[in-house]
Amino acid sequence: MMIARRDPRPGRSRTLARPSLERAPARAAGAALLIMLALAGCEDSEIPQGMRIVGGDAQAGASFIREYGCPACHTIPGIRSADGIVGPPLTEFALRAFIAGQYPNTPDNLVRWVMNAPDMAPRTAMPDMGIPEDRARHIAAYLYTLR
Repeated sequence: MMIARRDPRPGRSRTLARPSLERAPARAAGAALLIMLALAGCEDSEIPQGMRIVGGDAQAGASFIREYGCPACHTIPGIRSADGIVGPPLTEFALRAFIAGQYPNTPDNLVRWVMNAPDMAPRTAMPDMGIPEDRARHIAAYLYTLR
């Protein structure tokens, strides 16, 4: 939406258009989506630096996903019997722009989310699973393999 305003300079009568702030979140989301689509074109071995989890082992992460019972709530590709429908499916998680629809999908945010989601979003249905940081890093590494 464009908002018109009058030119304040004397003798000027034209109307100037000013961009609406209402589109800013949509533009940011669109930019994030374009970045994520660009990343989707990368090979698995070419995971962008910003998405790599330092000290994360995806194979160990898959094991911890099963151990903490994540499949009871989520559909998670590559994890046997992970067909839960309580939480959102985690398919193509690496391509998502946001975590829980509100936090940029960065490794630091994802590790924090896995460790204690209610600390970030008190109204989330995801419980604090008591997952220590080293295990959360492995789980996040696995989730970033989902493309």
